Amino acid sequence: MPETRFFNLALDLFAVGGHDGTLRRVNDAWTHTLGWTREELIDTPLANLFHPDDLGESLEAISEAAKGVDTASYETRLLCKDGTHCWVIASVRSDPETDDVYIVAKDIHERRLAEEHLREAEAQLRFRVGLEDLLTSMSTRFLGAAEDELQPIVELSLGELGVYFGLDRAYLVKTGDGRDAIDLFVEWWAPGVPHTTIPISDLPIDAQRFWVRAIRSGQAVHVPDVAGNPPTGGEAAMAALVSQGVQSILFLPLHTRETNVGFMGFEGRRARCWWTDESIALMRTVGELYVGAVDRSRAEHALAVAAAELEQRNTELERSNRELEQFASIVSHDLKSPLQVVRGFVELLGREAESGKRSSGDAQTYVAAALRGAARMDRLIDDLLAYSRAGQRPAALVPVDLDTIAGEVLADSAALIDETDAVITIGPLPTVNGDPTQLRQLLQNLVTNAIKFRRPEVPPSVTVEATEDKDQWTVSVEDNGIGIGAEHREEIFAMFTRLHHGDRPGSGIGLAICARVVANHGGSIWAEDADNGGARLCFTLAEEPDARP
Repeated sequence: MPETRFFNLALDLFAVGGHDGTLRRVNDAWTHTLGWTREELIDTPLANLFHPDDLGESLEAISEAAKGVDTASYETRLLCKDGTHCWVIASVRSDPETDDVYIVAKDIHERRLAEEHLREAEAQLRFRVGLEDLLTSMSTRFLGAAEDELQPIVELSLGELGVYFGLDRAYLVKTGDGRDAIDLFVEWWAPGVPHTTIPISDLPIDAQRFWVRAIRSGQAVHVPDVAGNPPTGGEAAMAALVSQGVQSILFLPLHTRETNVGFMGFEGRRARCWWTDESIALMRTVGELYVGAVDRSRAEHALAVAAAELEQRNTELERSNRELEQFASIVSHDLKSPLQVVRGFVELLGREAESGKRSSGDAQTYVAAALRGAARMDRLIDDLLAYSRAGQRPAALVPVDLDTIAGEVLADSAALIDETDAVITIGPLPTVNGDPTQLRQLLQNLVTNAIKFRRPEVPPSVTVEATEDKDQWTVSVEDNGIGIGAEHREEIFAMFTRLHHGDRPGSGIGLAICARVVANHGGSIWAEDADNGGARLCFTLAEEPDARP
């Protein structure tokens, strides 16, 4: 019959079954598609041919057909003779007159495989794009990060990678200059995961050797199943990981410019994890990004520090050059002046000697004037030498008791104090870190100046005291002398500045020396009015040695 011929030659799977769920008749397509012969299928329960996951839906379709309800086409899997399953799209219809159930199934296995491959490729693409976006975000985060911001940024990034891959722990170790010393260690733990780890140094020798070889070789250690499939030679290392609850690990030695700079690790503890070769390459890029950012930030910090130091040195050099110019200009005048006096009086003595005059009175006058000029030049040279020495920064700062220094200053100034009937009051002074020689010069100059610049017929009264403010001391030297006008309070600390010529001794270098000493100790110096109409010279000294500029 034509119907029978069509039934047997059809490419789709045709079958007739009973309401009891057994097959009564099948066409040749069942053999071509599934491998079963007709004899093997006849009287076979149809339920035996469905995939277990699809059985419920298929039996329901047959049951509905038995009730006279035609089922819509649906996708299911039928058992092949070789034990595999084939995807088909099936429909079931019942014949109410014969109580037969008609089954039609079309082979869609290749299409379903192609769809699954496409879904997998799409998922991999989305995963890769998402990971690359994550890496781009991390790279942006590292740009311009300061050194003290790096560790929290690395920890945040490790956490993002851990969440992205579904991990339980991630860590990064950076070694210093290729040595074994740890320069940076950052780790992240997933919430709720016990923090159980064993340092490499506490592992068995075989385990230590395995990790050291891995670091030196630069090869990744990727073990999706730590307990079931350890790498050759890594049995002891994997056993230690199993004891910590680790199921999967990715261990990446990090190298830059062929130098070992550390390693990075990722662990799955609550579930197994695995990484593709592409993911491993990307993760290695992440690690090298981390260590590169750390090195770059530290280099930028060191460069900034060096630039700041260079700028400070340039500032000091410019100041020194200005002082040298001032020195050359003023010294050429101040040194020549006493020399001209000496030369002038010596010439007068010479002319008198040539004329045969023997006026002893005139000769003594000329000699006295020449000696004064020589003495003035001698003082000027001594002051210049003291100024030069004050410009040298102390090699080391040590504790200096200013009370002791003040006592030495009073002893050295005893003659001047007696001559002027000066009253010197020294309040409690602190112990500070500094150079004892320079600090003694500082107090000596300030106390001497306070005595010298006194009011006529008024005995000098000088008070030295100190107050503490946060991390520094302020020391003041107050007098009842002639005072300093507000317009001169900046210039008095410059070299060779003398506000009162002729009637006051000195070369105008004393306060310049004070300014240098205070600068060497990281402080500042200034002048202000005293309550009694005199002047108050104040300076600050830091309590700690590293407070110097």
